[in-house]
Amino acid sequence: MARTYSVNLKRLVKTTYRFLRHADVKMHWSQTLNEQYDVHTILVFGVLFCLADRSYARFVKLIEPSVRELFGLDKVPAFSTLWYAWRRIPPRFLRHLVQLSGRGGSDKVGALDPTHFQISRPSVAYCKRTGRKLEREPNRKATIVTGTRSLRIPDAILHRDSRRSGLDDIPQLMND
Repeated sequence: MARTYSVNLKRLVKTTYRFLRHADVKMHWSQTLNEQYDVHTILVFGVLFCLADRSYARFVKLIEPSVRELFGLDKVPAFSTLWYAWRRIPPRFLRHLVQLSGRGGSDKVGALDPTHFQISRPSVAYCKRTGRKLEREPNRKATIVTGTRSLRIPDAILHRDSRRSGLDDIPQLMND
């Protein structure tokens, strides 16, 4: 059973890398290429982390045995590396990637799903101990449009604002 999961994980990583190459995503942020992890690797790690839906420590334990085989790396990047990289990626770039990946399908109707998520996930005990307020933690609002037949995601918008109404994004999402 573990081998089947490994094969599927390999296929997912390979497909994501191929998609990023064909979508003309830059390989590096700096012109001197002095980064330890390139942009494609960071994006693939981000996709895997979101799919794992676990804490980062558990995610590292899950992926660590196959990181050399999948990525050719000696170790998994630290949480702060991924966190700073995800903060650096502009929301319009992520929207463009989502639009490129969600092409196709015969959907005439889309379902709208507005949601909020935190960039950092500090525990309540940690916030109380350090005096930080959970309401002030950096968060993003994501409005996602999914097709009702194909379940593809043709569009998604990310915002930094704290308004929770999903109807604010409808004028941007309405296209021909």
